[in-house]
Amino acid sequence: MWQNWILPTLVISHLYLASYWVATWAPNFTIASDNGVFATASLFFMPHGVRVIAAWLYGWRSVLILIPGTYAAHFLRVGSWSMSWAEFIGPMFGVSCAAFCFWLLARLGADWRLRPGFVANWKDVLLAGSLAAVVNAVGSNLLFGNGWPVVAGYFFGDIIGMLALFGVLMLVFRALRMMHFRADRGEN
Repeated sequence: MWQNWILPTLVISHLYLASYWVATWAPNFTIASDNGVFATASLFFMPHGVRVIAAWLYGWRSVLILIPGTYAAHFLRVGSWSMSWAEFIGPMFGVSCAAFCFWLLARLGADWRLRPGFVANWKDVLLAGSLAAVVNAVGSNLLFGNGWPVVAGYFFGDIIGMLALFGVLMLVFRALRMMHFRADRGEN
């Protein structure tokens, strides 16, 4: 039973933290919202890709699996475990968007979640992740009163980060397949 929760939580939370670290070093841009508040958005927000993959693999369980990595990233960014209501709700909204979109698509007849006997197409997972990026950008930014420039920044950062993460994963899986193929043929 513990392997069903602890191992995925450790692996995915560490992947979330690693991708968050990459996002902190990636180019960022600061946008003035309609209400004069400045928001910073990463142009390369790979944690969104981690959220999408977790939601594809675990459905609604991904929300609980991502919580430790999400709040550890908050601590690393802010340097304090104390947080306002907005700082608590914002990450939870972002973590929930991908699981919600996979659930919604399944209700609409496009169930692309991982399950026995079903092989998902990466394009379908990317499409669900893109929908999650829209929901995350619009919902979280409007929830906090940010304007459309900030919404666009979050959306493009999520999409570019997700595409970059998927590209890296496809290269890794291709290399693993080639190593396996060579091992089967007895090559070094």
